[in-house]
Amino acid sequence: HQVRQAEQQRQSADSTVAARIPETFQWLLVPVQHSPSAAVEFEALKLGGQDTLAVRAFKKLRSEELLIPSLAASRLRLELDRIPLWRGDSVSVRQLVDDFAQYVYLPRLLSPEVLLRCIEDGVSQLTWEQEIFAWADSWDDVAQRFVGLRGGQRIQAIDEASTGLLVKPQVARAQMDRDAQAAVAASAEGRTVTE
Repeated sequence: HQVRQAEQQRQSADSTVAARIPETFQWLLVPVQHSPSAAVEFEALKLGGQDTLAVRAFKKLRSEELLIPSLAASRLRLELDRIPLWRGDSVSVRQLVDDFAQYVYLPRLLSPEVLLRCIEDGVSQLTWEQEIFAWADSWDDVAQRFVGLRGGQRIQAIDEASTGLLVKPQVARAQMDRDAQAAVAASAEGRTVTE
């Protein structure tokens, strides 16, 4: 009888502890920095619901836009210009992944893949020139030009180790115009030579 009574009391105590844990761990502390020059502050968010602690924390962060599962290319462009994250006329994918992982004042992304999918989507948009950015495979130091420059076209799946660059749209347009003029001049010169 005493053994059964002890087991019932232990089970009762276990269920009491299991019920009290969600009540105890209900505050989420999140580092927040509104601008690069502002101090880092900790915001306390109260968690609600009956899910596990991790699920409640994820839902709260997502609802408060403190954890972003998808990012629009236009929002990325705003961040590129606001901070600014550009390194001259371009910025490498690797650098952007590092920046978003390191700096608290940038949107907190669910994973680096969110940024990579955003870049792929942005480069493929037809409004890349007005609202987004262009893509280059690399920079040629000798020729002082971007290699594989394109905008409004689909790019292959990129990863965190990509050597690709995001390029300011006005810089990309200027190079594309120069390349088009050079191609027209070379074509005209080829016609005169053959005639």
